[in-house]
Amino acid sequence: MCRNGVEFGIRLSGITGSTISGNTVRQSGLHGISLTGSSGNTVAGNESADNRVPVGSNTAAGIDINSASPNNIVTGNLLHGNQDSGIQLYNGSNIMVDFKTSNGSALVVGEFRTSLTGQRIVFNPGGALADTMNFYPSAAGDFARIMARTAPADGTAAILIDGGAANGTSRGRVGAYKGESFISHVTGDAGGDTSSGFSTTAVSCTPTIINVWARGQLYFWKVNTSNVEISGSRFGLFWANGDAGTGATPTMSANNAGMKFDVDWMVVTTGTGNAFGGIKASVFTVSSGQDTKQDIELLEGALPKLRTAKPRSFLYREEVRSKGKKFARLRYGVLAEEMPQELVYMSPAADGSGQEKSLNLPDWIGFVHAAVGELADDTDTRLDALTARLAALEARGA
Repeated sequence: MCRNGVEFGIRLSGITGSTISGNTVRQSGLHGISLTGSSGNTVAGNESADNRVPVGSNTAAGIDINSASPNNIVTGNLLHGNQDSGIQLYNGSNIMVDFKTSNGSALVVGEFRTSLTGQRIVFNPGGALADTMNFYPSAAGDFARIMARTAPADGTAAILIDGGAANGTSRGRVGAYKGESFISHVTGDAGGDTSSGFSTTAVSCTPTIINVWARGQLYFWKVNTSNVEISGSRFGLFWANGDAGTGATPTMSANNAGMKFDVDWMVVTTGTGNAFGGIKASVFTVSSGQDTKQDIELLEGALPKLRTAKPRSFLYREEVRSKGKKFARLRYGVLAEEMPQELVYMSPAADGSGQEKSLNLPDWIGFVHAAVGELADDTDTRLDALTARLAALEARGA
């Protein structure tokens, strides 16, 4: 046993072909066993424990082999309670470390690094995260991370992969547990504890459902052979104001044309989702077969009701606001307030400010059809009466 509390327990300096075996080194003032400028040696079957530097910034390892000591073998040693690493190796050491045990397993307690600086992998960082591995692509300090945690949803084991883990608490993540796999961007999760952080955007796959969510917008676009977005190909899904909620009504848009899914209504809008847009098609249809209807009655008295609404020209306020009065299109139509109330519907305003009066075109066409029929019948009656009077006059003249 070596117990000196002052310097190295055992040290080889400039030695080749030696064996350090069967020793117990405790409470050295520096490393328990140290190789400096030594090669081709074997360190086997030793115990090195509780070694530490009493003062200063240096720290003591159980076994320390510097970079000028290549081609050594370290096997079957018991290392514990040391101030620094159990085994401390450096780039250039070219060491074979043998963790062989009777059952083929190996136990490393504390932090394990593939290098002290630069590109490296750190297992159990700080000796306090035994289920974590940090991957450093350079000496800049930023790292990626693989860790195991307990999923808050069902208590099963979750595997999480984080990118940019050292840059604040907001980062990209790939993860999986028994009930879900996902790609997300998380915040408020500095330690990777899945119960404290949350995803600001995510694609989540459960056994039967794929969920996608975001705080902002979802975009899809086509790229060319140079992987550059093709102009005009971007298609967005977002949330606008509407009866479904302020900033919560599902909307999709492309090229300043949109469609908003409001409560009981599908609304054609501009790209913002907050102004009505145009629609064009070769056919517009509504269900009109007798089999789709009941309580069928003849519509009478349509003509006098329609005549109360005077035709007018006008500008839409939204077009004046967005384009200016000079470029707003002059429109022609009627006022809902003057139309038969059975034709007036309350529907969502484009900007989500509430409900506004609208006219149902199929009902309007039905009313116009009835009014034209009444006008035609009245005209026929008048023409028949006029024809009869002319015939009577002609008979008298004859």
